[in-house]
Amino acid sequence: MSDQNISSFIWSVADLLRNDYKPSEYGKVILPFTVLRRLDCVLEATKPAVLSELVKREKAGLNPEPFLLKKSGQLFYNTSPLDMKKLMGDQDHIKENLFAYIQAFSPAVRDPKCRDECAGRPHRDEHASSEFGNGAGWAERHPAWSGAAL
Repeated sequence: MSDQNISSFIWSVADLLRNDYKPSEYGKVILPFTVLRRLDCVLEATKPAVLSELVKREKAGLNPEPFLLKKSGQLFYNTSPLDMKKLMGDQDHIKENLFAYIQAFSPAVRDPKCRDECAGRPHRDEHASSEFGNGAGWAERHPAWSGAAL
C-alpha cells in the first residue's frame, strides 16, 4: 500500500471523528484503534483454536499461556470471545466490552497506560460514537489491516 493510500485512509477516519473530538485529539483515537484492529486481524484465523485451547488447558489446571502462544502462531494472543466487529456491533456496551477485550490480550500486548486511557475514550461523551462509524465501521474500514502475520 502506498503512503498516499495510507494517508487517505487515515484522513477518512479523521472525517468520522469530526464534531466528537478536536482535531488535536484525533491521534489519541486513531492510533490505538488502528493498532487494535491490526492485532485483531492478525489473530483472526487462530482465534477459535486459541479459545478452545484456553478451555482445555484451564480444565486440566495448567498454565495456558505457552499453549496459547503456540496456537496463535504469534508472540501474543487474545482470549476474549469478542473481536473488533463484535465490539462495534454492541454500541450500548462498547466501553465495558472494549475494556474486557483489551484485558484479554496476553501480557506482552497489554500496556497499562493504553488500557486505562483507551478504554475510556469511546464514551468520553455519550454522543461520541462516530469513531466506529454507522455503516462499515472501524472494523471494516480498510483491507490493508487484514490477516497477514506481523
